Amino acid sequence: MSWSMRESSRATREVSFNGIVRRMVNLPRSIAGGFYRVMGHGIGRIGIGGRRDQNPIPNFPLQPPQEPLIAPEEWTFLSVFEQQYGSTHPFFYACQFMEALKTAEDEHKFMFMYLHSPQHPFTPSFCWETLCSELVVQFLDANFVCWGALADRGEGLQMAVTLQPASFPCCAVIAPAAGNSIAVLQQVGWNLKLNLCPENFTRLFKFRCILFISSHRNIESY
Repeated sequence: MSWSMRESSRATREVSFNGIVRRMVNLPRSIAGGFYRVMGHGIGRIGIGGRRDQNPIPNFPLQPPQEPLIAPEEWTFLSVFEQQYGSTHPFFYACQFMEALKTAEDEHKFMFMYLHSPQHPFTPSFCWETLCSELVVQFLDANFVCWGALADRGEGLQMAVTLQPASFPCCAVIAPAAGNSIAVLQQVGWNLKLNLCPENFTRLFKFRCILFISSHRNIESY
């Protein structure tokens, strides 16, 4: 059973207490107001191994497109990532930020956000050795709703500007909060001093989330 958020939805809103939350962040208007149902546009959310939501396929012939199809922004990250690192990686939801956040809330989990910077010198080692390792993939898939984006465009760029990471690649654990805010429980920008092998990576993020859950339970007991 996941040790992620099992409390009521109120836990995802009243998240700033006892110093457990790293900080509260106001989302850009373009993200906060951009709730977009990918499912409503006939595109399944897809991640590791080509998994997608089970949508029935209409039984009628498809008309040939009149113009070349352009992949939505939500698919760009997965396409770029898998071209270099393959399909073995955490299940990243191919959707906009707000939909992934809502999915996390509905599933009583935290959201794991990864901002991908392909040209950064730390990125290859992090992706090959940590993010795509079997231990980390299983850990993230079991306990988080994962969302990834390119750090230099679209919503990824907006979140990079909002969170101001010290370095890339950047990972963060996020929970919904009141209004157009989010609670950033953990944020890590890679540097040479970090020793985030798969074991240390899972220990770091698991410890932060357990602290948050324990703090919330203690407050509710008063």
